[in-house]
Amino acid sequence: MKITKAFFPLLLIVSFSILIYCFPEPFGGLFRLGLAGLALGVIGGFWMTGAFLWKKKLFSKIVASLLFLFSGLILVLTILITIDYRSLIPITPIAPLSASEWNEDLNYLKETIGTHPSYLPEINTELEKAFSVFEANLTNTSRDEKLLQLTSMVGLLEDGHSFIFPFQAFNQSAYLPLYGYYFGDGYFVLDAFSKYDDLIGKRIIEIEGIGIEKLFEEISESTGPENIWNAKYRFNFFINNVNLLSSLGILDQEKKEVKVTYLENEHPVSILIKPEPFFTWGFWTLKPTDIRTPAFTQMRRSNFKLHANEFIEVELNLIEDIDSDNTIKSLSHTIDTLLSSSNPKGLIIDLRNTLGGNNTLYEPLIDVITRHPEINQETRLFVLTSRTTFSAAINFLDDLIYNTNCTVVGEPPGAGANHSGDAEFHILPNSGIYYMMSTKKWTGNNPSDSLKTIYPEVMINYLSTHYKNGIDPWMNAINTL
Repeated sequence: MKITKAFFPLLLIVSFSILIYCFPEPFGGLFRLGLAGLALGVIGGFWMTGAFLWKKKLFSKIVASLLFLFSGLILVLTILITIDYRSLIPITPIAPLSASEWNEDLNYLKETIGTHPSYLPEINTELEKAFSVFEANLTNTSRDEKLLQLTSMVGLLEDGHSFIFPFQAFNQSAYLPLYGYYFGDGYFVLDAFSKYDDLIGKRIIEIEGIGIEKLFEEISESTGPENIWNAKYRFNFFINNVNLLSSLGILDQEKKEVKVTYLENEHPVSILIKPEPFFTWGFWTLKPTDIRTPAFTQMRRSNFKLHANEFIEVELNLIEDIDSDNTIKSLSHTIDTLLSSSNPKGLIIDLRNTLGGNNTLYEPLIDVITRHPEINQETRLFVLTSRTTFSAAINFLDDLIYNTNCTVVGEPPGAGANHSGDAEFHILPNSGIYYMMSTKKWTGNNPSDSLKTIYPEVMINYLSTHYKNGIDPWMNAINTL
């Protein structure tokens, strides 16, 4: 393999990586060109290396085969992300299932719902009613409508860990190319496909003539969130799902564009938006971020970070070790050292973006706090929460409240101290619809607590003006205490 030939794929990779970095929007032509060029460079490099190894011994041939396989996977992923793959797949109705096949799926779903740790007899009564309605309308409901009905069945559990994924038949799934957040003063667009840049920073008030507040109510009622804060966290994933809007009767499934109305200088303005494939929307909206305030609900790039300034701030984004050298335990040792060698204004445990993790790992953090009575005071120890705070973060929050003198500042989190979790993945045998179902009941320090959330001592109303002006109301609240 000549050096000049090997250099060409490397040149492609470097050049198009720079293009992607400069134009990171996946709906833009330059981004797609960059991604296609990058994929071409990687595939070319793999194929050249594979062809070279294929001439060698058996082990080299195995490595070459793997490189060829990875090349094919990269090609498929590139196609899915860079073009509207729905144009390659005929949009034909999925073969209808027979009544007996749907009955088998319903029985499977009922069986898994019955294993839920918080399953109650009254849920069974509602479930039987929902099954009867589903069976009575088998022939006159679309696949999206059936999916919504099944989603509502699982939603009867009102468990944020148990849900049917809103995106199922990928070759027909479509999303509005918008990313928004439900602030205290309304639902605002934070990012959009460049064609709709004018919407960024605008408050959306209607979709197809239906008010956002009404849509929020209908979506919440149909999807069964844990509480209103969990519903607000999930809202962006549902409100842009064109299939879901269609199943709610808000728009025609075959409609090519969706009318979105926003406020411009307090006056309503309407615009038609073309939906995009889910893969493109997901690639764009679910990519990790480093933003600390919870306006963007995707995962953060690092499990945890430590900021030592006036306050010692523990930004805990996922309760998991990063690697063998960067663990929650080693983080605790570092905090212990800082508390022993300095006199910070306070210690902040930031759980605003903590979606969960391993609830067996955080005990060393609590131990450090209890060993430092000078910091274990309500005026010096603060825990930040938001609607995104969920799962293992709820366990941690409850234990912090019970074992320390912390002051909780923020929005109520997405679940209460006593909640279900440890969800498992399931697939209905005939329709292929996939969903999550909790398997364990987590009991907090007060087993009789029936609240569906944990209310902070200091409540934060996160507004769009805070986000636009770079204001962190959580930190402002701490500085005034």
